[in-house]
Amino acid sequence: MMNKATLFFALLLAPVLVAAQPVDESLRITGAGLASYGVVKTEYDEIPCTITYLRGADWKPEYYWRAVEPQPGVYDFSPFLDVMDEAASVGSKVGFRMITHHPGPRTFPSWVKTKSITRNGYTMTVPDWADPGVKAALRDLTLEMGRQLGDHPAFLFADIGLLGFSGEWHTEHLGFEDTDFMPSLDIMYEYVDMHIDAFGAENLVLNLGMEREIIVYALEHGVNGWRHDGFGAWTKNEILYPARFNAIPALWDVTGVRMFEIWGRNISDWPEDDIVQWTTAELFDEASKYGATIFANMGNGIPDRDKPAYKAWHRAMMAAQE
Repeated sequence: MMNKATLFFALLLAPVLVAAQPVDESLRITGAGLASYGVVKTEYDEIPCTITYLRGADWKPEYYWRAVEPQPGVYDFSPFLDVMDEAASVGSKVGFRMITHHPGPRTFPSWVKTKSITRNGYTMTVPDWADPGVKAALRDLTLEMGRQLGDHPAFLFADIGLLGFSGEWHTEHLGFEDTDFMPSLDIMYEYVDMHIDAFGAENLVLNLGMEREIIVYALEHGVNGWRHDGFGAWTKNEILYPARFNAIPALWDVTGVRMFEIWGRNISDWPEDDIVQWTTAELFDEASKYGATIFANMGNGIPDRDKPAYKAWHRAMMAAQE
């Protein structure tokens, strides 16, 4: 029989069981709300999560072009399909972006024709997006993505990606400019068309950092979604994105996916990073102003201090969806 002293220390050293926060099911809405990155999550500490966003990254190289098509015409979309199957099993949705180049480890296949420029002692090598063979390969890739992923029950949207760093239609890095690597507008229009042919215009999302002409072209051809990359970085929110909406009034008419992503640091670290000039209350006010339907905190949950502001936005978004 255990004596009192032994019992005391046993209880003292026993693991403390903390009751999990119940999920606020009143916030659950399919295809909108809080998004996770790379892994399927059904909730983040009380907040439901019904969207998973997939894109290549150093910690997710299986989503890079080099992994998906290691040999010409030989495709492996199993990493995408595995996540989509899991998402479908719990009633979640998935959006994704294909990245052909990133200014880090090589992300495109070795057989792709490239373009290189050396400046200030640094050489940048990217896929030659203007090359007819590269265009044909990427058209085939995009059409195959549409065939294998577009009809999946978990499919929510595909970014109009492929071009530029991280599929974000820019190549400014280490002194290089868009004019060094990006193709002509006419060729960029072809890349928009590839996505429309593969997925249907209504299932596509525009990065608001794209050239104005590309955004206008895509909207005129039926694209009905956008992704606000860099939400919370003062230079983008006070200058670039309001200018986008002022210059392209049709953006206000978009009724599909409207995704706001944090950039730089997740909001748990705000306002300690000097690139962040907003309070989180201002952040969610802006999300409401622009009609956000998806909020992504770099794949993280919402800290306790910001849950009231987040929930206010979430409920307003749900009311607007009804």
